[in-house]
Amino acid sequence: MDDKNKHILSLIEKFEQGRASEEDMQELDVWFRSHEANTDLTDRLTPEQQELAKSNLLKRISNRIDSELPKQTALPQRKTVSSLWIKMAAACVLLVCFGTYFLLDNRQPAQQEMAGRVADFAPGSNKAVLTLGNGTQIVLDEAQNGELANEGNTIIRKTDEGKIVYGQNGESQSVMSNTLATPKGGTYHLILADGTAVWLNASSSITYPSAFTENTREISISGEAYLEVAHNPGKPFWVKTGAQTVEVLGTHFNINAYGGQNAIKTTLLEGSVAITSAGQRKLLKPGEQGLLDGNTIHIAKVDVREVMAWKEGFFDFADADIQTVMQEFARWYDLDIVFDGQQTKETFTGRIPRSWTFAKVMDIMGTFKSTHITAEGRRIMIKQK
Repeated sequence: MDDKNKHILSLIEKFEQGRASEEDMQELDVWFRSHEANTDLTDRLTPEQQELAKSNLLKRISNRIDSELPKQTALPQRKTVSSLWIKMAAACVLLVCFGTYFLLDNRQPAQQEMAGRVADFAPGSNKAVLTLGNGTQIVLDEAQNGELANEGNTIIRKTDEGKIVYGQNGESQSVMSNTLATPKGGTYHLILADGTAVWLNASSSITYPSAFTENTREISISGEAYLEVAHNPGKPFWVKTGAQTVEVLGTHFNINAYGGQNAIKTTLLEGSVAITSAGQRKLLKPGEQGLLDGNTIHIAKVDVREVMAWKEGFFDFADADIQTVMQEFARWYDLDIVFDGQQTKETFTGRIPRSWTFAKVMDIMGTFKSTHITAEGRRIMIKQK
């Protein structure tokens, strides 16, 4: 049994004994969901080989469960149900162990290949650059807390929580355009002069006025951002992203408009918004996503929890291909991803904490079994075996 599966068994034992931490539970959840979605360890065997393997493996699994897991004591009904799940989960772990060792011994486990070739990188953190109207740039993760600058009657402060807040000291006389930009591996929280809250994902930017003095409030965004717009019916809020404009009165929504993607995604959590582009205008309801693909706006129901996972500190994938997964990782871990040739059609399902290091994430990503992943510094190369 390799080290990875010994580690999973130790987590199962901790869970059974009531000692598992929140991070332990997250790792178990990610691991089991990913393997459940990719049950192809023996897909290269003939039907006869699979039947023989199944018979031998089940015997070994049964013996191993009894030796690896602690004996049951008197447990309430809820715990008994959990115990059954744990034994099934343990069987899944052991199936992977024995299946790989006895049946596919000519294939080196993908987890070991990754561990041997991929360096470790820290996850992203709270960092961004603020560009003022006069061109001055402030590296926010290096700036001291407190007042950063004044623009007219606008005061710009960095709080103890590490967010930027715009405040007014009397009637604004001078309005200047500011830009807040996050690099790869960065995220930031911003409060605009009207009280609108903005969370920027990695490799994103927002351009906005230091104060809203006109009849409308207009900003522009690239990359991904979540907004909670301050309600003010007398001053409609407009968000521009490429060829799309979102009209808001007061609402919570997410915009994904990364360069290089074929579509802009606007997801509504609360309130209402109108999306306009090339003469089209579509209204969104909570739980809906507007997808601007070329000149056409498509509306569909989506899993809001999956869309908002980045803001809550997670990657959340549902049947995602390797290109989608690795592009997310590239932005968060500040990597350059190179795809070589045709890629695997395997997919990944799982919810992974963004606080994990890259090596730990890639250990889980061993579910892409037909893929070679190697690294030269921060340049990650991916090709099919």
